Amino acid sequence: MALHLFRDQFSLRPTSTRATVPDNDLARLMYYLNCVFNAIEYKDQDVRRYRDYHNWSLLSDTEQRAVLVFALALSPNELDGQVFFHSDELCGDSSNKFYELSQVRHQLLAVQSIVISGQTHNVKKIMTYKMSWIQNNYIEPVKRLTYYFNQQRERQIAAARAKSARVTYAYQSSPSNCPTSSADWCKTKEIAAACEVTKQCASFVWKATDNDRVNFTIYYEALCADCRQFIITQVWFAYQAVADIVNLTFIPYGNAHEVYRPETKLYQFYCQHGPDECYANLIHTCVIALYPETQQHIPFIYCMDSIVDDVEKVARQCAKNTSIDFEKVATCTNSRMGNQLQHTYAVETERTKPTEGFVPWVTLNGNHTKEIQDLAETDLISLICDTYKGPNPPARCKKIL
Repeated sequence: MALHLFRDQFSLRPTSTRATVPDNDLARLMYYLNCVFNAIEYKDQDVRRYRDYHNWSLLSDTEQRAVLVFALALSPNELDGQVFFHSDELCGDSSNKFYELSQVRHQLLAVQSIVISGQTHNVKKIMTYKMSWIQNNYIEPVKRLTYYFNQQRERQIAAARAKSARVTYAYQSSPSNCPTSSADWCKTKEIAAACEVTKQCASFVWKATDNDRVNFTIYYEALCADCRQFIITQVWFAYQAVADIVNLTFIPYGNAHEVYRPETKLYQFYCQHGPDECYANLIHTCVIALYPETQQHIPFIYCMDSIVDDVEKVARQCAKNTSIDFEKVATCTNSRMGNQLQHTYAVETERTKPTEGFVPWVTLNGNHTKEIQDLAETDLISLICDTYKGPNPPARCKKIL
């Protein structure tokens, strides 16, 4: 079903007005953040200063770095297919446009909430965009501002070294200790310190991940035997035992690949275990989008992984068993929006997992190592318990400790 049919059927109402953005990279990135906050609820009052793009010149150097780090945490990859949608048609003669969803949110298949850096935010509107909008207001500003701050820091280090042979602690790290790509600045606290963005990372990236919950992500394929075995023997029991201390994220894509078809403006997916797996991946994708809370979608995923039979037959039975509206899921799988949601997982997978790497592939608090992978596959509960540093470990962790 084409996206314009959703608009006609459910009366999406455009609400955007044209914006005049100063010709400055920082202003454009602040405008990008302003658009994000028009679409999602963000309760932190500190964000107001970073979205006021008309007053970009009033920001201090520290606040300018904060804008860049904040924008990286709220990147298009995080929002695409859930809050932001690429659609030249719905943009019309504008480069971007907002739409109110009102009572038709579920039918439209846009999510009610989105998890970013471990925090859940309610979705107020969706925004459609043309690629030129992302290029002009995110990709190019991020690239140039990253280069600017890297050059600025190198000049500071050179000046400090010229002034004294004894380098102060603030400049002990060489410029190479700060990654060229700003996307890596908040990866660890050591890197953030080297890049002089510790405060910004703590405010906008680590704020939620420092709330003690362990973040565990599973990159998998819906019909992969090893993936199914891992989910039903490790992930399911870990969820039942330590759900209070872990954020479980499922990414159903694996070693599939996609091809964009300009004639249909859709992505075509090719899966390791054939078309049935592509359909099963899409079913999982739509269930996760329509039922975003883990306690809603994990019983369905566990059920599907436990039964080997015709994909749709199993999906319908599992939906019935787990209070999932399969007709709503089916509408999603046949829609342009479902196609976009699957593309979002493709982008996330390709960004994180090596091409043609094995599945299941897991990350623990954003990191992947052979040790993490091995421990996850043999004793996931212990891995989560050992990683948890909070004050209130569940009973199962106390037994292990």
